[in-house]
Amino acid sequence: MYGADGALVVAHGRKGEGPGEFRMPKLAGVLGGDSLVVYDSQLRRVSLVHAESGFVRSYLVGMEGGGFPIAIGITGEGGLAVGGGMFFSSASGFPTGAVRPNSRYVILGPDGLVQGDLGDVPAAEMFARTSGSAFSASALPFGRVTAAAIGPDRLWLGTGDAWEINAYALDATLMRIVRFDRPQAPVTDVLRNAELAERIEGADNDKRRGRFGTGSVICHRPSEFRHTRS
Repeated sequence: MYGADGALVVAHGRKGEGPGEFRMPKLAGVLGGDSLVVYDSQLRRVSLVHAESGFVRSYLVGMEGGGFPIAIGITGEGGLAVGGGMFFSSASGFPTGAVRPNSRYVILGPDGLVQGDLGDVPAAEMFARTSGSAFSASALPFGRVTAAAIGPDRLWLGTGDAWEINAYALDATLMRIVRFDRPQAPVTDVLRNAELAERIEGADNDKRRGRFGTGSVICHRPSEFRHTRS
């Protein structure tokens, strides 16, 4: 932790998996003016760290049905909002082509228990491929993307289906809907070709450039890409 002058005041934690240790801390928030709430994405664990005494306690973040919990942000109570992660299993069959899976969004309290559950929400549109036992998925150009942000007592979420943002209380009660009266903008061939040219130019090798040829993610069934671009 650093002081207002930028000088190091104190350091807590080290690399590891034990109490007060971290593998990949991805998110931190201030709690009560004297503590930090830290989320470790590799350990899927939230730790409370006091500015002076260091590690206080921690809890694991789990998602029913599998999936990778992606942290959205820290609540004003020291809880954690997670969502946006997707889970694919060979047991149920990997999807192929243009897909839009669901993702569960939940709000955890400072004790690690589920405080609010928004249930399944449409995730990002993707293009899925399988090759033997290998599976990969990448975002669709101009596809719809769900975005979320957390405030002290609200979770804001939009699915990209319309010019609309929903505000939820920390118990997942819908409190407000913000709408804008704007038409969707169709994705034209000019926009599609410009995106293709930009991706080919930015590719770092010939193999990746070849993926953007005929039948690739960006060229596949362009009539399905007629969504609003944000």
